[in-house]
Amino acid sequence: MTNRFLPVILSGIIMLVQACTNTFTFEHQLWDCATEEHRILCHRQALARETDAVWDRVVGQLDQQLPADMPNDEKRNMLAVRNANLIRMFEVYQFLNDSIKQTVDQAAQADRQIVTTLNGLQSQLEALEQKKRALFLQIEQSSVDLPAYKAQYEALVSGACE
Repeated sequence: MTNRFLPVILSGIIMLVQACTNTFTFEHQLWDCATEEHRILCHRQALARETDAVWDRVVGQLDQQLPADMPNDEKRNMLAVRNANLIRMFEVYQFLNDSIKQTVDQAAQADRQIVTTLNGLQSQLEALEQKKRALFLQIEQSSVDLPAYKAQYEALVSGACE
């Protein structure tokens, strides 16, 4: 009689071990995806801060060099622009000294590099999103608590950047 139940007991043990292994694998894969997404999002934040710093420096130098008799509205508009090509369109630009023009050119170069990096990060996020969706589909199909995994994922991704 014991031999009759042995296959049932063994298959139950195998299913339990497999369920535990799947849970561990899901958690490991979620951790990997979430930490990678968090890293990418933090990198994007750092690039945004870098862009702001570059343009704050340009605006500060421009503010010091713009003519005193420049109309206030035009000055305010020029200082609000954070785009080298638009800054160059202001009539007063041609009369500014070469150092400020070089600063604007450097800001434009920094912008181009940042945009290139942001495009790469966006591609990484898109690939990661596909991987995440596939993983959530696997979790859902395995009868594991999907909302709990999604909450865990969001908590990992939304953590503060260093």
